[in-house]
Amino acid sequence: MPNMTLRFLDHVHHLHKDMDEPEEYFGNPLNAFTTISRFANNWKHEIFDVVLAHESYTEFKQRLTNELGRHELEEPTNEDLLGATRDLLDMQESESRATSELANEVIFADEDRGENVTLSASDCYVIGRYLCQEHQYDYATEWLLQARQHASHDASTFPNVSQLQILEHLAPALQELGNNKLGNKLNNAILKSEPTHEAALKNKIVLQKKLALERIHIANLKVDL
Repeated sequence: MPNMTLRFLDHVHHLHKDMDEPEEYFGNPLNAFTTISRFANNWKHEIFDVVLAHESYTEFKQRLTNELGRHELEEPTNEDLLGATRDLLDMQESESRATSELANEVIFADEDRGENVTLSASDCYVIGRYLCQEHQYDYATEWLLQARQHASHDASTFPNVSQLQILEHLAPALQELGNNKLGNKLNNAILKSEPTHEAALKNKIVLQKKLALERIHIANLKVDL
């Protein structure tokens, strides 16, 4: 079994082995989000897609399909994940919690490894991505910046996300907020990593026009003064 799959199984085991009160556990939007995210994205890509890709697992696949059908179980959807993100944002707003605080809040203590587990770069990225879809660009940029920070520190942990994936959402979000200078800088970082990136090439033209208009506006203000 691939190392990434083993890391995922290990992550799930440590996260849930001490969960005594499910209602209390899932009543916390942070816990609900990470669980739904894990099964909506990581479980599918890191377990089922790997296991079921091998013909030797045909019998296992059939048994699994039968069991899921028998219990009328359905895998979490993107709508479920979006709902969990909304609940997390509601909690953040109602409790006036800083994004950096939530992103670094200890979800559980891994006594075996002697470390505290927080949201991963991938978690922060997914939250930021969904908030972009909700046009909540203020919060989206904060979560994506946290994702970028986490990705630079936990590159060896599971799950992970690339800096390029983060920038693909962060640069346009900053542009939506009117921060064209930083948006342009990050958009250029995308093109440095992937010169033929179609969306970034289009954004480059738009951003350069906006920055040119900003310079003209500033120049006119100076003349008026």
